[in-house]
Amino acid sequence: MRCLENDQLAPRLGVIVPKKGNRTAVRRNRIKRVIRDQFRLAQTELQPLDIIVHVTAPVTDGELRNTVAQCLIDMMRQTKKEKR
Repeated sequence: MRCLENDQLAPRLGVIVPKKGNRTAVRRNRIKRVIRDQFRLAQTELQPLDIIVHVTAPVTDGELRNTVAQCLIDMMRQTKKEKR
């Protein structure tokens, strides 16, 4: 996961899920759906950032949810700390 400040008023999300490691389109779409859902839940707390999530290995839904949620929480803390 990478982030960069943007000049917009809201955070934006980009998701990259290559075929390598996640062969079926159903699985890749499920991964994207889970990431977008976690982003939606945290969106109101985030600063205006461009966030890119690149999934490079096979992952279960539960692991993905926990990892993305934790990364977004860390981003929120980091941006609040920098804002002070």
